[in-house]
Amino acid sequence: MHIPDDVIDATWRSVGALDPAAMRRVQRSSGKDQEDLMAFVTAWNSEQRSQVLGLGLYLALVILESFRRGPVRKVKRVKERRILRLLRENQVLIAGLPDSPEEGSAVLMDPEIVSEPAIMEYILSALAEAPEDPDEALDLSADEFWHLVLVLKTFTDALHEASHFDPVGAGQVGAV
Repeated sequence: MHIPDDVIDATWRSVGALDPAAMRRVQRSSGKDQEDLMAFVTAWNSEQRSQVLGLGLYLALVILESFRRGPVRKVKRVKERRILRLLRENQVLIAGLPDSPEEGSAVLMDPEIVSEPAIMEYILSALAEAPEDPDEALDLSADEFWHLVLVLKTFTDALHEASHFDPVGAGQVGAV
């Protein structure tokens, strides 16, 4: 089972519409529920530009909320050991991809390679897309792009492995 693209679409729209107080509540809840995973995203992005760190944290929140809303009965707490194992696997995968974000992204859309194809599509499009407001534009270097892909793919793979999917089908697409 996978998180459907309609769940991801509804989730990023609702998370993006949160006021600052509601966003802080979601951040606190995420940090409490998946402490090691959220710490991983923060730590692995801590040496990046602040905008890159912010983008990584925002995308991680959308991904985690998508799992909460998707066809998942329960997501177990992800521990550091699992994260580090998946990180090593993904480092090998990403090192073997073409340097070009366009060419490498095409490889990452293969369902044989990614645990959550719709989430990977969301990650890649969010990192490549130009915001409507030019003041919010964040030109990622190729290194920053691949760094975020590595961190977010590891984050997603860990959640996928820790999830007990509902065999009956679609999850609830509700409010955050």
